[in-house]
Amino acid sequence: MKKIGIFGDSWAFGSFKKLPDFQEISGDITFQDLFDPQRFIVNNHAKPGGTNLDTIRILQQNSDYNLSIVFQTDPVRQCLLGSLKVNPTIYLPPSDNFIELCELLLKEFYQALEKNSNSILLIGGCTPLCLKHVPDSIISLPMSWTELMTPGFKDNYFYWLEPTLSLYNHARKKFNWTCNLSDFVEFEQQILTKNHIWQNSTDFSWCHAADPAYKKMFEMIMEKLDHDQKTFINF
Repeated sequence: MKKIGIFGDSWAFGSFKKLPDFQEISGDITFQDLFDPQRFIVNNHAKPGGTNLDTIRILQQNSDYNLSIVFQTDPVRQCLLGSLKVNPTIYLPPSDNFIELCELLLKEFYQALEKNSNSILLIGGCTPLCLKHVPDSIISLPMSWTELMTPGFKDNYFYWLEPTLSLYNHARKKFNWTCNLSDFVEFEQQILTKNHIWQNSTDFSWCHAADPAYKKMFEMIMEKLDHDQKTFINF
């Protein structure tokens, strides 16, 4: 049987359900449940709260798979200490604006992925991929989960408001960007719009994919595997 490894953050760990007061519990679906057990052995290495750097480290330690399915998380998260404070020792690639900074962080993530596994399906997860930086050798599903379940919605690279603002403010001072705090309003509106979608949709819990979104993502994964099967080594 073929062996599949699942990697990423809590969005890849399993579905979630809403509870009152913005609390969540685990839902009824994981990818281990959805793949045919007669055809696949599936292990889930997703780390709730993990960063893209965590994903690389865990992938390096668990590389014996015919296929690694990797879900991207918010690039801001790897730059933080705790939930809000920017890590003063973190390396930030020189950039001219906030979008460029985040895309360069994602570029480094994709380059590290390319070096560490032969067969990867890279998926947007809680944020969309920066497709222009995804290496040709990596097969991808660029849409985020929110885009997949919300026709017409254009997602962004950011997950939560306060951590994103913290990195934005740190980076604009570090690199002497011409923007100021008032320019953050555009990103704030994008994040709040996404949060509104999650909070008012049965496809999502308060801040994760719910059962219907998991089923839809699995359909997309299987369609991609069927379509691009010849490109996956040993799959």
